[in-house]
Amino acid sequence: MRNYNDLFVVIVILLFLFTGCNNNSGSDNNNTTGNDSVTIDNLSKAIRDDPKNADLFFNRSQLYFGENKIDEAINDMSIAIKLDSLNPDLYIKAAEYYLLKGNSGKAKETLEKCTSLVPENTRALTGLAKIHLYVQQYKESMEYLLKAQKINKHMPDIYFIKGLIYKETFDTVRAIDNFQITVDKEPDHYEAYMMLGSLYSKQKNNLAIDYFNNAKRLVPQSIEAYYMSGMHYQGMQNYDSALVEYENIINNIDSTYYPAHFNAGYINMQYLGNYEKATGYFSGAINYNKQYAEAFHNRGYCYEKLNEFEKARKDYKKAMEIIPNYQLSIDGLNRIDERLLKNN
Repeated sequence: MRNYNDLFVVIVILLFLFTGCNNNSGSDNNNTTGNDSVTIDNLSKAIRDDPKNADLFFNRSQLYFGENKIDEAINDMSIAIKLDSLNPDLYIKAAEYYLLKGNSGKAKETLEKCTSLVPENTRALTGLAKIHLYVQQYKESMEYLLKAQKINKHMPDIYFIKGLIYKETFDTVRAIDNFQITVDKEPDHYEAYMMLGSLYSKQKNNLAIDYFNNAKRLVPQSIEAYYMSGMHYQGMQNYDSALVEYENIINNIDSTYYPAHFNAGYINMQYLGNYEKATGYFSGAINYNKQYAEAFHNRGYCYEKLNEFEKARKDYKKAMEIIPNYQLSIDGLNRIDERLLKNN
């Protein structure tokens, strides 16, 4: 079972795979119209007047994509490809859309067409490497990366994807080396900083904080960077610093992010013995996740320690409604009953 740290690493990987297929997609002619006032309606009218203009379909697909209308974006990109079948940029962008739809097979097919047109297109090669990584075909992924590296050894994403492969195959040393090369070549590579922070955190190495801080520099509202910093401090028993990270999320980024509430509550309950303060944090977690059995149980435990037995009993029972036969809450109810029986 993955812990929170691992889960965030998975999220970072998936975000990179599904949104980073092509950071510089589209040629200068195709990428934008250069006019902020252009709308889907404007482009639709232009297409009716000039239905064989691939650029118009490309530009409309970009607007559809911006509105999260992926099916419409794919349809327009497919038409653009039919009209301009020798343009590799169109294939690369279409593959990105297919990946966002979760259709890795179609994305792979599209990128293979691109490489048949331009065998040395490094963006298509790294795109294929990402797809093979996504389906855990690490050998095939590495083969595409080595091809791309022979063509352009300075491309940061080559090393980032290699780092992901090594991480997923438990070769931590090579993973760190490749993520470090990534940030050396591209100092603004957010995902690589997150990966380095995660790997150093697992080693209980405080270098993790330096990398998470770099990620925060690039994305000041990054919940995962603050959360993983908090998790690192918590694992290192630096509870005051962990609380600062969690409270930063709650107070400055997203007050609805219930894991930060829960962890702040857990630190106050388990390590600081501040049961009253802990109940407030657990209440915050419950407020934003009504099915959070662990939060109900922990708040019940805090109430029990504060001798507020009816509140404790209510929370234990709620935890057991969510998770039937939840043993920790059963034990809590038994403790309360035994204590009340003794007092009577």
